[in-house]
Amino acid sequence: MELTYLQQHTMKASVEVSFGSNVIDVNKKINRFAGNIINKKMLTNVANDEVKAIKHRITTSKESPSGKAWAPWSYATIKARQKDGTIARGKLYHYGKLLKSFRTKVSNKMIEIGTNVRYAKYLQFGTNKMPARPFMGWNKESKANFAKRLKEQIRKIK
Repeated sequence: MELTYLQQHTMKASVEVSFGSNVIDVNKKINRFAGNIINKKMLTNVANDEVKAIKHRITTSKESPSGKAWAPWSYATIKARQKDGTIARGKLYHYGKLLKSFRTKVSNKMIEIGTNVRYAKYLQFGTNKMPARPFMGWNKESKANFAKRLKEQIRKIK
């Protein structure tokens, strides 16, 4: 099983089973079995759970997927947020555009979670004037959730 963080603001979960070219028939059977376990409904549930986790990071926990607290605001940002009355909303939640923008794309073996908000990559990776405040990525809970759902699917097949 492979859980991989991709590109600037896309995540992917996939399962790949391979034993090399000498056992092609076994490989085909295992991939067929994996296809029965990893189905679109299960991946859709995982994707929805991950979007909830991302939104929780932005609105509540205010930390990266690894659990590291985000860097504090600069003095100028604090003053600007005090002036427009949005200081209590949090570091990545100003007017809600980012929070409302997350979309998922699910196929039989892949999840993509992304946003079309142009500034998301600056928040995620930082700039030369602003520290990174990563909000997307697989954390321990996400991986455990995926593994739990996978085990549930295997139990259903038995």
